[in-house]
Amino acid sequence: MKRCGFILLCALVVLCVLLAGCEGKTAERSEAGEVFTFCGGEAENFAKTFDVNEMNCMEYCYTMDTPVFCRITDKAAMQTIFNALCEVKIGERTDMRATDSEQSLTFVKTDGTTCMIRFEQRNLLYEEDAYQLENDAALWKALREAK
Repeated sequence: MKRCGFILLCALVVLCVLLAGCEGKTAERSEAGEVFTFCGGEAENFAKTFDVNEMNCMEYCYTMDTPVFCRITDKAAMQTIFNALCEVKIGERTDMRATDSEQSLTFVKTDGTTCMIRFEQRNLLYEEDAYQLENDAALWKALREAK
């Protein structure tokens, strides 16, 4: 009987550890910048190999009363935006959402390769979830100035 109790206790501990690991995606740090690392895969690889001289443009789209599209071709502005985005930190997942405030920043390389980062109301959109951002003032300032 003691053996069954011990096995049950071990199973309970393992279950708790597994459930604790299912809280959701958490930010990771790397030389690619937290946002790119968080988005993973192609975004992270894109950031690790970013070279402004290989960039064709950045396309910034956002919704106001009507959608606004801005194409940024100035290399200094693109580098500033990229650097600012690399300094942004990912906070907690948030349930506060807005249906008419989605923004996208698409990096377009000269070979046609693209990398898109999506935002909503100054939160990062990843898959279908929104995450609060920290240290993002320089990003929004750089985007305002580049328009």
